[in-house]
Amino acid sequence: IELFDAIEKEGLYPQNRATFYENGNRLFFYISSTYPEKSLKSQYAMRGLQYTDSLLTILPKQSPEYKLYNAQANYIRGERAIAIALLDEIIDSVAVDNNLYARAASMRASCDENHNHDSFLYYLTLSAYSDVIAGTREGTSLQRLGVALYDKGDISRAYKYLLHSLDNAVKSGARIRATESSQAMPYIAQSF
Repeated sequence: IELFDAIEKEGLYPQNRATFYENGNRLFFYISSTYPEKSLKSQYAMRGLQYTDSLLTILPKQSPEYKLYNAQANYIRGERAIAIALLDEIIDSVAVDNNLYARAASMRASCDENHNHDSFLYYLTLSAYSDVIAGTREGTSLQRLGVALYDKGDISRAYKYLLHSLDNAVKSGARIRATESSQAMPYIAQSF
Protein backbone atom coordinates (compact mmCIF):
# COMPACT_ATOMS: atom_id res chain seq x y z
CA ILE A 1 0.00 0.00 0.00
CA GLU A 2 2.85 2.37 0.82
CA LEU A 3 4.46 1.74 -2.56
CA PHE A 4 1.15 2.19 -4.33
CA ASP A 5 0.44 5.45 -2.47
CA ALA A 6 3.92 6.73 -3.34
CA ILE A 7 3.17 6.31 -7.06
CA GLU A 8 0.09 8.48 -6.78
CA LYS A 9 1.91 11.20 -4.81
CA GLU A 10 4.70 11.40 -7.39
CA GLY A 11 2.22 11.94 -10.19
CA LEU A 12 1.18 9.92 -13.19
CA TYR A 13 1.42 10.39 -16.90
CA PRO A 14 -2.11 10.75 -18.31
CA GLN A 15 -1.72 7.58 -20.41
CA ASN A 16 -1.06 5.57 -17.20
CA ARG A 17 -4.07 6.72 -15.21
CA ALA A 18 -6.46 3.96 -16.31
CA THR A 19 -3.94 1.25 -15.42
CA PHE A 20 -3.21 2.91 -12.09
CA TYR A 21 -6.89 3.23 -11.16
CA GLU A 22 -7.62 -0.35 -12.21
CA ASN A 23 -4.73 -1.60 -10.08
CA GLY A 24 -5.95 0.50 -7.15
CA ASN A 25 -9.38 -1.05 -7.56
CA ARG A 26 -7.96 -4.58 -7.57
CA LEU A 27 -5.45 -3.98 -4.78
CA PHE A 28 -7.96 -2.64 -2.30
CA PHE A 29 -10.81 -5.00 -3.17
CA TYR A 30 -8.44 -7.98 -2.92
CA ILE A 31 -7.22 -6.76 0.46
CA SER A 32 -10.81 -6.20 1.56
CA SER A 33 -11.71 -9.78 0.57
CA THR A 34 -9.24 -11.16 3.13
CA TYR A 35 -11.02 -9.59 6.10
CA PRO A 36 -14.19 -10.81 7.78
CA GLU A 37 -17.33 -8.69 7.56
CA LYS A 38 -17.51 -5.40 9.48
CA SER A 39 -13.81 -5.07 10.24
CA LEU A 40 -11.21 -3.49 7.98
CA LYS A 41 -13.13 -4.98 5.05
CA SER A 42 -15.29 -1.91 4.56
CA GLN A 43 -12.38 0.52 4.95
CA TYR A 44 -10.45 -1.17 2.14
CA ALA A 45 -13.58 -1.62 0.00
CA MET A 46 -14.29 2.11 0.22
CA ARG A 47 -10.74 2.86 -0.86
CA GLY A 48 -11.17 0.45 -3.79
CA LEU A 49 -14.42 2.21 -4.67
CA GLN A 50 -12.58 5.55 -4.90
CA TYR A 51 -10.30 4.09 -7.56
CA THR A 52 -13.29 2.57 -9.32
CA ASP A 53 -15.00 5.96 -9.47
CA SER A 54 -11.81 7.53 -10.87
CA LEU A 55 -11.53 4.77 -13.47
CA LEU A 56 -15.13 5.32 -14.56
CA THR A 57 -14.34 8.94 -15.42
CA ILE A 58 -11.86 7.91 -18.12
CA LEU A 59 -13.17 4.63 -19.57
CA PRO A 60 -15.39 4.76 -22.69
CA LYS A 61 -18.98 4.56 -21.42
CA GLN A 62 -20.08 1.81 -23.83
CA SER A 63 -17.09 -0.46 -23.22
CA PRO A 64 -17.53 -3.76 -21.37
CA GLU A 65 -14.85 -2.60 -18.92
CA TYR A 66 -16.88 0.50 -18.04
CA LYS A 67 -19.98 -1.64 -17.51
CA LEU A 68 -18.06 -4.09 -15.29
CA TYR A 69 -16.61 -1.40 -13.04
CA ASN A 70 -19.90 0.49 -12.99
CA ALA A 71 -21.66 -2.73 -11.94
CA GLN A 72 -19.09 -3.23 -9.20
CA ALA A 73 -19.57 0.32 -7.91
CA ASN A 74 -23.36 -0.06 -7.94
CA TYR A 75 -23.16 -3.42 -6.16
CA ILE A 76 -20.94 -1.96 -3.42
CA ARG A 77 -23.36 0.93 -3.01
CA GLY A 78 -26.30 -1.47 -2.65
CA GLU A 79 -27.80 -0.89 -6.11
CA ARG A 80 -28.15 -4.61 -6.86
CA ALA A 81 -30.68 -4.29 -9.72
CA ILE A 82 -28.46 -1.87 -11.66
CA ALA A 83 -25.44 -4.11 -11.10
CA ILE A 84 -27.35 -7.17 -12.35
CA ALA A 85 -28.53 -5.39 -15.51
CA LEU A 86 -24.99 -4.24 -16.37
CA LEU A 87 -23.48 -7.66 -15.66
CA ASP A 88 -26.12 -9.44 -17.76
CA GLU A 89 -25.22 -7.11 -20.67
CA ILE A 90 -21.56 -8.11 -20.39
CA ILE A 91 -22.32 -11.83 -20.13
CA ASP A 92 -24.55 -11.61 -23.21
CA SER A 93 -22.01 -9.69 -25.31
CA VAL A 94 -18.51 -10.87 -24.38
CA ALA A 95 -16.91 -14.14 -25.51
CA VAL A 96 -16.76 -16.86 -22.87
CA ASP A 97 -12.95 -17.07 -23.12
CA ASN A 98 -12.59 -13.38 -22.23
CA ASN A 99 -11.55 -12.64 -18.63
CA LEU A 100 -14.27 -9.96 -18.47
CA TYR A 101 -16.85 -12.73 -18.94
CA ALA A 102 -15.47 -14.69 -15.97
CA ARG A 103 -15.31 -11.58 -13.81
CA ALA A 104 -18.84 -10.49 -14.78
CA ALA A 105 -20.28 -13.96 -14.13
CA SER A 106 -18.50 -14.15 -10.76
CA MET A 107 -19.81 -10.74 -9.76
CA ARG A 108 -23.27 -11.72 -11.02
CA ALA A 109 -23.13 -14.79 -8.75
CA SER A 110 -22.31 -12.49 -5.83
CA CYS A 111 -25.46 -10.49 -6.57
CA ASP A 112 -27.52 -13.66 -6.03
CA GLU A 113 -25.53 -15.20 -3.17
CA ASN A 114 -28.07 -14.32 -0.50
CA HIS A 115 -31.12 -14.18 -2.78
CA ASN A 116 -31.30 -17.12 -5.20
CA HIS A 117 -29.03 -20.10 -4.53
CA ASP A 118 -29.66 -21.78 -7.89
CA SER A 119 -28.79 -18.60 -9.77
CA PHE A 120 -25.72 -18.16 -7.54
CA LEU A 121 -24.51 -21.66 -8.49
CA TYR A 122 -25.34 -21.09 -12.17
CA TYR A 123 -23.25 -17.93 -12.48
CA LEU A 124 -20.37 -19.38 -10.46
CA THR A 125 -20.39 -22.32 -12.88
CA LEU A 126 -20.30 -19.95 -15.87
CA SER A 127 -17.41 -18.05 -14.34
CA ALA A 128 -15.45 -21.21 -13.50
CA TYR A 129 -16.09 -22.53 -17.02
CA SER A 130 -14.80 -19.26 -18.49
CA ASP A 131 -11.66 -19.48 -16.35
CA VAL A 132 -11.04 -23.04 -17.57
CA ILE A 133 -11.61 -22.12 -21.25
CA ALA A 134 -9.30 -19.08 -20.93
CA GLY A 135 -6.65 -20.97 -18.96
CA THR A 136 -6.97 -18.66 -15.95
CA ARG A 137 -5.49 -20.37 -12.89
CA GLU A 138 -5.92 -17.70 -10.22
CA GLY A 139 -9.71 -17.39 -10.53
CA THR A 140 -11.84 -17.83 -7.42
CA SER A 141 -15.06 -19.14 -8.96
CA LEU A 142 -14.15 -22.83 -8.88
CA GLN A 143 -13.15 -22.47 -5.24
CA ARG A 144 -16.38 -20.64 -4.36
CA LEU A 145 -18.36 -23.25 -6.31
CA GLY A 146 -16.65 -26.04 -4.37
CA VAL A 147 -17.55 -24.45 -1.04
CA ALA A 148 -21.16 -23.85 -2.17
CA LEU A 149 -21.50 -27.47 -3.30
CA TYR A 150 -20.08 -28.65 0.01
CA ASP A 151 -22.70 -26.56 1.83
CA LYS A 152 -25.33 -28.15 -0.38
CA GLY A 153 -24.11 -31.66 0.52
CA ASP A 154 -22.43 -32.52 -2.79
CA ILE A 155 -19.21 -33.60 -1.08
CA SER A 156 -17.69 -35.51 -4.00
CA ARG A 157 -17.83 -32.64 -6.49
CA ALA A 158 -16.91 -30.10 -3.80
CA TYR A 159 -13.77 -32.11 -3.03
CA LYS A 160 -12.79 -32.36 -6.72
CA TYR A 161 -13.40 -28.67 -7.39
CA LEU A 162 -11.53 -27.48 -4.32
CA LEU A 163 -8.63 -29.82 -5.00
CA HIS A 164 -8.42 -28.54 -8.58
CA SER A 165 -8.78 -24.95 -7.36
CA LEU A 166 -5.95 -25.45 -4.86
CA ASP A 167 -3.76 -26.98 -7.58
CA ASN A 168 -4.46 -24.02 -9.88
CA ALA A 169 -3.73 -21.51 -7.11
CA VAL A 170 -0.40 -23.18 -6.30
CA LYS A 171 0.62 -23.36 -9.97
CA SER A 172 -0.35 -19.72 -10.56
CA GLY A 173 1.63 -18.48 -7.57
CA ALA A 174 -1.47 -16.81 -6.12
CA ARG A 175 -0.65 -17.49 -2.46
CA ILE A 176 -3.81 -15.94 -1.09
CA ARG A 177 -5.94 -18.16 -3.34
CA ALA A 178 -3.97 -21.23 -2.26
CA THR A 179 -4.52 -20.29 1.39
CA GLU A 180 -8.26 -19.75 0.83
CA SER A 181 -8.66 -23.08 -0.98
CA SER A 182 -6.62 -25.01 1.55
CA GLN A 183 -8.68 -23.74 4.50
CA ALA A 184 -11.80 -25.57 3.28
CA MET A 185 -10.02 -28.79 2.37
CA PRO A 186 -9.77 -30.44 5.85
CA TYR A 187 -13.54 -30.25 6.37
CA ILE A 188 -14.30 -31.57 2.93
CA ALA A 189 -11.66 -34.31 3.16
CA GLN A 190 -13.11 -35.41 6.50
CA SER A 191 -16.65 -35.49 5.06
CA PHE A 192 -15.44 -37.20 1.88
